Amino acid sequence: MKNKYVEDFATILHLQRYAKSSIKTYTSHLSYFLKLSTKYQPEDITQKQLEEFIIWLVEKKKVGLSYQKAMIATIVKFYHETFQRTVNLKHLYPQRSENKLPKFLTKMEVKKILDSNSNIKHKAILTTIYACGLRLGEILELKMSDIKTDQNILLIR
Repeated sequence: MKNKYVEDFATILHLQRYAKSSIKTYTSHLSYFLKLSTKYQPEDITQKQLEEFIIWLVEKKKVGLSYQKAMIATIVKFYHETFQRTVNLKHLYPQRSENKLPKFLTKMEVKKILDSNSNIKHKAILTTIYACGLRLGEILELKMSDIKTDQNILLIR
């Protein structure tokens, strides 16, 4: 019976033109929720029980912020679309975490890192990352053809 809920919910999301990846995420979260709520039919679960479920996820399962948000969004949408029932779990949304400033290496720390590596290829990669401020994905995509020595240019993709 509970699989029917997941299938029907997926159909609703599809008709509302949600992306396949979003449908997959919503249905995955819903399946997990329904699997853990075997004592009750979904329509019989109270607001308090839904709150306790989210609190259990956070405190016992130690889920991350994005998982918590996604699970709350799934439950709210599922109850709204399936049972036309408004569930208020906004107070359980995680508060924005403070944006921490990045930590920078001192010149001495950078020098130590570069000097500690005797492999010339690794040293060249680290020097390029540091000198150009590249991200990991950018250095991984770098090709020899991206290096324009005659113009002193490095093309970043």
